[in-house]
Amino acid sequence: MNRCPDVRSGRTGGGTHEPRQRLVSGQLVASGEVLGGTMMRVHIAARNGSPNPEIDVRLKALACAIAAFAAMALPASAQVSLSPNIGVYIPTAELARAAAGEEFKQEISLLVGGRLGIGFGQRVGLTVTADYSPSELRFNAGGSEARTPGNILTGSGRLSFNVLPPASPVLLMLHGGASVIRRGGEAFEDQVDRTDVGGVAGATVGFRLGSLLSFYVNADDYIYRASFEGGAATEQVTQHDIHLSVGLGVPLGASQPR
Repeated sequence: MNRCPDVRSGRTGGGTHEPRQRLVSGQLVASGEVLGGTMMRVHIAARNGSPNPEIDVRLKALACAIAAFAAMALPASAQVSLSPNIGVYIPTAELARAAAGEEFKQEISLLVGGRLGIGFGQRVGLTVTADYSPSELRFNAGGSEARTPGNILTGSGRLSFNVLPPASPVLLMLHGGASVIRRGGEAFEDQVDRTDVGGVAGATVGFRLGSLLSFYVNADDYIYRASFEGGAATEQVTQHDIHLSVGLGVPLGASQPR
């Protein structure tokens, strides 16, 4: 059963009402009053239909592969660390490109999350990350703009390689792996498919603070195709979501070398 669009407006300067938007039954609906009392309604078609079972299969396969890899390698000589981090989430592309030129884009937002690092030897390791961004979805059509809460949950599993010598007080880690992006909040509550799978590449610069703590500066690029389509109405756009963050690395333990 289709749900009615939730239309709310707030008074802004110049006698206009700010429109609100949401995805309703597979469509993004933005409605509001514009100058002259004309009612505007803009629809951008989103993917509609039953959930895609292939996404669930890929997510389970990724989780199982990471768990199996860690289980096999940990008994040898692993160093485990946890790094809570805070930073900024920077989406660089529109989620979808509309035929009439409307803009449909996530907003820059705060980023909070953490990283679990497992080092195998002195240079190679596995890093698992999780980040949350309380972003908003911005829709612009002919100068009429609407913002609706639309958060982003991002996870990844990647291999890491330390470029600098192990004895150096500075670390330079290069990362590459797979990522999962999950959208939520009011802007996406009626969309069936909210999950995208892609890749991630990045780098970390670290500074050792004594024998235990380390300070990290992280830069990551999450590359994927947003799950929106709509024939002539929209065009899928390759996303490059930039995550910039800083954090403190805390060792959780290490197994003894054999």
